[in-house]
Amino acid sequence: MQINDSIKVRGQIVWKVYRFDKWYQRVVLKILQRIGHRLDKMFLEKYGILKDSLVIDNLVTSAGKAAIAGLVGNVGSITAFSYIAVGSSSTAPAVGQTALVSEIASAGLTRAAGAVSRITTNVANDTTSIFKSFTVSGAGATVEEIGVFNASSSGIMLGRALTSTKTLASGDVLACTYNVIFS
Repeated sequence: MQINDSIKVRGQIVWKVYRFDKWYQRVVLKILQRIGHRLDKMFLEKYGILKDSLVIDNLVTSAGKAAIAGLVGNVGSITAFSYIAVGSSSTAPAVGQTALVSEIASAGLTRAAGAVSRITTNVANDTTSIFKSFTVSGAGATVEEIGVFNASSSGIMLGRALTSTKTLASGDVLACTYNVIFS
């Protein structure tokens, strides 16, 4: 008798852009940022005005798959994935890529650690979820790509996806949720 229980890993990105148009929304946002408070999903959904939203599947890289195998077996001193970065290139994703093609390191969009949790997609705790919100500053930026890493610079890129052209204005809040789904 043969039992076939294969595990598939896929990444999914939930992308939302919020705007804070009312004066009191901007005041609350600035106070929270000054005290170093992380903006969470509930705050954004309660006080922000949803400007843009999309859900996209992404490509898990070869290096990302190797890192996951290392994490499962505790082999190779692999650091867990918790950093989200965005970039400005529309180059198609490929399994051999090890970095975003044109990572943005300005306008409040510099790679940063997100809040990591486990959530349920099909069975209990089968998905790792990484959430990070970025507040766009200065002249804003045009974002075309997003990726997840295991370090604040360089590191291993787990996955990459294209967002299509997204122009963000100063004051916009980009809320990214990256889900690593094991099915």
